[in-house]
Amino acid sequence: MAADSGTLRLQFKTKDVSRAIKRLKGRAKPAIVRALNRSALATKTFMIRKVAQDLGLKVGDVKSGMKTRDANLNRLTAAVIATGAPISLIKFRAKGPVPSLGRGKGVTARLPAPGKGKYPHAFIATVRHGQTNEHTAVFERKGKTRLPLKKLHGPSVAHVFDKYRDAGLMVSEDTLLKNLKHELKFALSQS
Repeated sequence: MAADSGTLRLQFKTKDVSRAIKRLKGRAKPAIVRALNRSALATKTFMIRKVAQDLGLKVGDVKSGMKTRDANLNRLTAAVIATGAPISLIKFRAKGPVPSLGRGKGVTARLPAPGKGKYPHAFIATVRHGQTNEHTAVFERKGKTRLPLKKLHGPSVAHVFDKYRDAGLMVSEDTLLKNLKHELKFALSQS
């Protein structure tokens, strides 16, 4: 197992394998790939839950900030990767008058400590992109004029991901061992 910032890598080295792999010969590699990929998915699920809990968000709000890169027959490495994109402030239960019409008292949001929670010059608005696509977000004006606007964000998934990297590595090691035993047993039963 290796870890870079915002990434957990699951790697299986074929020189460290047991008698079962020798017996399987060419069929061992696909079993290893399946075990790596299943372990990466289990680790991703664990990390999504941990990050969501830390940020006080729903799992669905964090899910898009993580992905897996699957192992294949030529690369016996799977990875769980957290993106660096910050999460929109509206996801942190932002509250304020909608629309404020310039008379609002700002916006409050529930950010994890030590985040700030009051934005006195911010407002919540729904903006439209194209004909049918629209979304609600928290904005502030960049200057004294009405436009341009700046969309406000909270922390990124990658920032919080790093806090739980060691726990994620432990989960990935445990699940990799279990999945590898299962996949090798299954492959041996097919011979």
